[in-house]
Parts: sequence; C-alpha cells; structure tokens
Amino acid sequence: MPPHIHSAYVAEVDVDVGIWGLVKCTNVWAAHDCGKALNPLAVKGQITGSCHMGLGVRLSEKKRSMEKGRTSAEC
Repeated sequence: MPPHIHSAYVAEVDVDVGIWGLVKCTNVWAAHDCGKALNPLAVKGQITGSCHMGLGVRLSEKKRSMEKGRTSAEC
C-alpha cells in the first residue's frame, strides 16, 4: 500500500482591486499529517518547498473559465 500524506494550506492575501489586480501573499499556514518524521528537518524542507511551488503556480498562472462557471481544470 502506498503511503499517503494529508495536508491543508491556508493563505492570507492582500488584493489590489485596481487596474492590475495585484495579489500579495502575506501569511501561510500549513498542516501535514505525515506520520512519524524520521528526519524533521527534511520534512520541514518538503513542506516549505511545496508551499513555495504552490504559491508560484497560483500567483503566476492564468485561471480560465469555461461554460457554466467551471474552471478549465474541472472540464
């Protein structure tokens, strides 16, 4: 059976509703259920790295809407 790690992230953001709609992430909270950490420093690095990757993707990708209000990832 493959290992499963459950996690959740919450991000606090500031949104400039002006012409550019700039988004700035001001705080992030992460919760992971990864079992017993044999190398806590490596676990912290994985969590931090996944947070940075997720923010990079979310803040630099374009969200496209399709029919019926669904996003392109849901179609």
